Amino acid sequence: MWLLAAGLVLLLAGGFGAAIGSATVARHRAQAAADLGALAGAMRAVYGSGVACAQARRIVTANGAEQSACRLDGLDVTVTARVRVAVGTASATSRAGSVPVAGGNSQLCEDLGGGRVAVADARWLDPERGSEPGRYRMDLSLSTRTVADHTVLQVGGEVDVYTAPRLRERLVELVDGGARKVVVDLGRVEFLDSTGLGVLVGAHKRLRAAGGSLALVCAREPLLKIFRITALDQVFPLYDSVDTATAAGVDGQAT
Repeated sequence: MWLLAAGLVLLLAGGFGAAIGSATVARHRAQAAADLGALAGAMRAVYGSGVACAQARRIVTANGAEQSACRLDGLDVTVTARVRVAVGTASATSRAGSVPVAGGNSQLCEDLGGGRVAVADARWLDPERGSEPGRYRMDLSLSTRTVADHTVLQVGGEVDVYTAPRLRERLVELVDGGARKVVVDLGRVEFLDSTGLGVLVGAHKRLRAAGGSLALVCAREPLLKIFRITALDQVFPLYDSVDTATAAGVDGQAT
């Protein structure tokens, strides 16, 4: 009898753990969708709230969430996204300002492959990725060092819905710890999805609000293409090495 009772306790504990894990993933999905949706809307803000919020909704939906609210204040777009799971609903809100896009290129939705992005042999992200824990290898390495007056965060492995929260936490720790000139080295990244992009956008906003700057190092063409077609190369300064990134000023010009 006690064996049966013990089995039931373990089953309930496992179910509770799975529910907590599901809620955590949903929260990060909602945040990534809100971040990318707000950025997409900001790219169309000059056309009015209807166009901006429609664009934001397309990106939010493409990233597996629902857009529950969208507001245009001047050229700033605020988006709230929510993700429904068995244990409830996770929601997140993000705000993005006007984004200048060279040549009027605003292809965030059309060229992003339905909002899902991957970098690894130019393959698109499997839409089932993240739905079955353990189905994919999900390794992420993070290391920090100081170069001149810059904080360099080297990222390696795969950045997806399961590993992106670790990247987000590390970036928040750095900013809260006083880092203002941050360089994220993506040279060893093998896989990047839209959750990872959302984390970088969030870090950019956090640093800008604190009077800091965020630069990215990425020399691999597949990764550079992702930033070009999403117009995020207009948001982040991109460099081919840590040396060139740390030798540049906040405005992106070499010092």
